Amino acid sequence: MGRIRQAIRSRLKGHCFAFNNCDENGEIYANIVPDPATEVWGVVYLCDTEGLLKMDEFEGVADGYYRRIPVIVENDSGEQIKATAYIAGKSFVGDPGKPSREYLIVANFANPFALVVYPL
Repeated sequence: MGRIRQAIRSRLKGHCFAFNNCDENGEIYANIVPDPATEVWGVVYLCDTEGLLKMDEFEGVADGYYRRIPVIVENDSGEQIKATAYIAGKSFVGDPGKPSREYLIVANFANPFALVVYPL
């Protein structure tokens, strides 16, 4: 897998955390959605291109489960960082629901969202 060089606690303004990513079996997964009144806290991972491609594979980008969007996050010091966020693919967004207990354990939700930033 690619190398993660740094992990930075950050917030993404104008988005909220949601469990509205639904797969074909009815399982519910995490997502972030636009909401101008809120913000989501999480981690930005500085990784190489190989790491980003591995993340794409893990998140199912090729199959449309998630897609990448460019975002600007802010770290604890107020510094703005250009990053890439993964959000649910349009055909997988459904009504908010309750994820399985197993998913919550595996996902660990210590980091409500994961953003990936990489050198251009």
